[in-house]
Amino acid sequence: MIDSYYTIEDIQFSGRTLKIIMTSMHQGEPDGYIGLPLQITEGSKSYSVIFSNVGHFEVLCEMCNRLKEPYEELEPPILRQLESQYIKSCNQPVWRLKPDASEDDEIKHFVVYCVDYVINILGVSEPLIEELKVTK
Repeated sequence: MIDSYYTIEDIQFSGRTLKIIMTSMHQGEPDGYIGLPLQITEGSKSYSVIFSNVGHFEVLCEMCNRLKEPYEELEPPILRQLESQYIKSCNQPVWRLKPDASEDDEIKHFVVYCVDYVINILGVSEPLIEELKVTK
C-alpha cells in the first residue's frame, strides 16, 4: 500500500478477529468548496486488514485520536504505537488474548489511521493485509 489516504468501508468483529475493509482515496476534481477533495477514483484500491488475537479495539473520530510519538509505520495507514497508554489502561495479560502465548509474545497497540476515523487495536499478532480483487 503506497497511497496516503484511506477510508473505512466496513468493520467486522467475530471471536477475537477484527477485519477492516478500506479503500484508498485520491485527489478529485475541484468542487468549488474545498479545492481538491479526496475521493474514491478508478485508481483506488481496496484492502482487507485482519487482526487476530484482538483483546480490545475502539473507533474514534480522527480529531479525537490518541496517536503520539514514538510510533512505527508498518504499512500506510497502519502504525504500531510504542509506549502506549492504551495498553496500560486496558491492563490485560497476554495469555487472555492468546492462550498459547509464548514468553516472546506481547500485547501491541496498532492504529489504523484513516480519513475521518482512527481505530485503536490491542492485539498480539501483526495484521494480515491483502489487496482485494475488484470484480465488475
